[in-house]
Amino acid sequence: MIKTSIVQGNSAIRAFNDRGIFYGGEAIPEITPYQVSQIEAGREYKWDFRVIGQTITPVTLFGYKSTGVSNSNSLIIRIQQNGTILWEIDLAGNSNTLGNSFFYNFPFFVIAENQIASVISSVDLDSVVVFAKNVHLNPPVPPQT
Repeated sequence: MIKTSIVQGNSAIRAFNDRGIFYGGEAIPEITPYQVSQIEAGREYKWDFRVIGQTITPVTLFGYKSTGVSNSNSLIIRIQQNGTILWEIDLAGNSNTLGNSFFYNFPFFVIAENQIASVISSVDLDSVVVFAKNVHLNPPVPPQT
């Protein structure tokens, strides 16, 4: 596990350690299926939630390279459903690039069982880890009239 601290501006990330990532005051554990080691530049790495069979709320994505990343490097996060891109962000050239890492704090966001999440890096990375919470959706309750 990478151990580091990130305190920048109003970032909610405070530290990574053996218990996971601390988001605010809460420890979010690393979920092993959402980790990829030795990322090759230009290759798309996908998590198919149709096969995984669960819905998650991603909290943070953390891409790490021991020799460092620069603002000219790019890490694209993409969510797809039925072959259509629903959401995409490129972490190049902004405050999400810090020294040896890319990181992204997700806003309120859910990746559902019928979606595919992927990452594409412009540079080889040592690892990409998604810190997330499992979501247990309640059955729908009809409104009372």
